[in-house]
Amino acid sequence: MTQNSINVTASTSKPIKVNVTASESQGAVTLSQDTSAYNAEIARQWAISDKKVLQEDYSSKYYANKAKDSENSAKNYANVAETAYNIIQDSVNGVIADIETARIDAVDNITTVKSESIASVETKGNEVLSTVNAGIAEINSTKTTAVNTVNISKNEALNAINQIGVGNLANKDLSNLSAIGEARFASGLNDKITNCILEAPNGVATLSGLTITVKQGLKFLIPNGRNEDGTLNNIEKTLEQDIIHAMGNAEGSYFMFWYEDLNLLTGWGGQYVISENQPLTWEGQYIMWYNPATNLYKRSDNGGDYYTTQVIYMGVLRKDGGQPITIFEPIQPFRAVDYSEYLDTPRIIETYVYGYSGYRIWSPDQTGRKRCQQWGSIRDTSGSEKTITFLKPFADATYFIVKNVGTYYSGNSIARYESCYNLTATGFKTYYNTDYGQNAYNRWYADGYVN
Repeated sequence: MTQNSINVTASTSKPIKVNVTASESQGAVTLSQDTSAYNAEIARQWAISDKKVLQEDYSSKYYANKAKDSENSAKNYANVAETAYNIIQDSVNGVIADIETARIDAVDNITTVKSESIASVETKGNEVLSTVNAGIAEINSTKTTAVNTVNISKNEALNAINQIGVGNLANKDLSNLSAIGEARFASGLNDKITNCILEAPNGVATLSGLTITVKQGLKFLIPNGRNEDGTLNNIEKTLEQDIIHAMGNAEGSYFMFWYEDLNLLTGWGGQYVISENQPLTWEGQYIMWYNPATNLYKRSDNGGDYYTTQVIYMGVLRKDGGQPITIFEPIQPFRAVDYSEYLDTPRIIETYVYGYSGYRIWSPDQTGRKRCQQWGSIRDTSGSEKTITFLKPFADATYFIVKNVGTYYSGNSIARYESCYNLTATGFKTYYNTDYGQNAYNRWYADGYVN
């Protein structure tokens, strides 16, 4: 067995001898000096020391002092809190007192204002009621005066009618208006009618040979577009004197127009078309086109572009080149009955005439269908089958069609020359009668409905 000596130095500065004996895996420690004095010293330090004991922690006295300091701090905080509470309580009590004072003042003010408002409303209501009663009295007085005035006017009108006589009154359809009545009626329609003659105190026009005289006093409307509200814009013109113009012998004509830029009435040898759709043009053709939608006339010369012109249709003037005038039919002045009938009856809304061919389309009837009349001629030197194409296709092949062969053969008509067959919506077939090779006209007419 091996014995070792270990010197342990305690805080007492006195050496303590410890004998350690090792025997296999067991060891024994024996203190060779009494430790009671040492432990007593350590306990005393744990009780009263102001420093750390054995470098581990502070003594009980240290923590007791700390606790006392904390207690004092807590008392200070409690005193401060109590002081703050007292201040807040005083402020709250002051605010509550102010609010109660304000409430009492508000109640007093409301009561005062309420009384004053009720008095003001009663006063104003009495004033309004007085005004209303005065207005009612005035209305009743005016009503009585108006009724009396109407009765007087009615009696005067009845007396006037009795003096005039029933036979002199206007018919319901305005068909028997006097010239003065017609003029007055038409003057109120200048934005509803156009392209017409309003007055002709001396007649419209006269013809002598090739000389046309438009009569002084003639008043008419020249189409000039539409206003912003859609009503018709017209130029109203009254001739201050007779206007005389002599046509040339070589001229040809189908219609006659007043030309505002030339200030005269003369013939027109081209086509005259009324349509909302622009007619086709081609070289060699002259077209006068009136568009009801725009209330404007436009003209195309020799297939050129259309340009606006100020004219008015004045009727039919038929003349072949080098020949006298064979038809001279000026239109007549507008009449009130015309406008009445215009509103109630079908009217032509599109027309085309050129030579022996043409068509006219009517406004829709009560079923919505539009009637179309078409006509034309066949002129050739060969007696063969011909296919005719309509200018306006019909809705179907149920139209009525007739043909005039224009001649006879050996005193007897020839059936195949008179008949029209293979009818379709776009045309028909027929034979052309040459009358022994002569260049004769075969004319046809068709009547039906278009879409």
